Amino acid sequence: MSLSKYLLLILLAATKFAISPIAASNWGMNHKESFILITISGLVGFFTFYYFSSYLLKLMGMLLSGRQRKKKIFTRKNKLAVRIIRNYGLWLLAVLTPILISIPFGAFLCARYFPKKPMVILTMCAAIIAWGFILTFFGDLIFN
Repeated sequence: MSLSKYLLLILLAATKFAISPIAASNWGMNHKESFILITISGLVGFFTFYYFSSYLLKLMGMLLSGRQRKKKIFTRKNKLAVRIIRNYGLWLLAVLTPILISIPFGAFLCARYFPKKPMVILTMCAAIIAWGFILTFFGDLIFN
């Protein structure tokens, strides 16, 4: 496989994780090679976007610190969202990020809603590794 396909697969796994095992399979990579490349790329993408999002959120906080905020109005939908985030937040986000949400957006949500939780990085890494294994080794059964 050419270097350009490897680079494209690395970028694909770092951003849209669920599609990358299909691309690796179509380009003739074996399961072990694609699992290693996809998982490492997904982890590097998560760390990159997580720390970049944390930096952007701090920068936005400093720029907007003097501005007054409007009083929040809680609707039924807002209360449901808060209840879901408090009950299932990090675990649900970790499960859904690699397959339904993109890794950059999931990393931003982690940095935004769970900035001081020590288990964020460990939980997200475990989910990326688990989904990498499932999608790589069982992807043929799922997608064919």
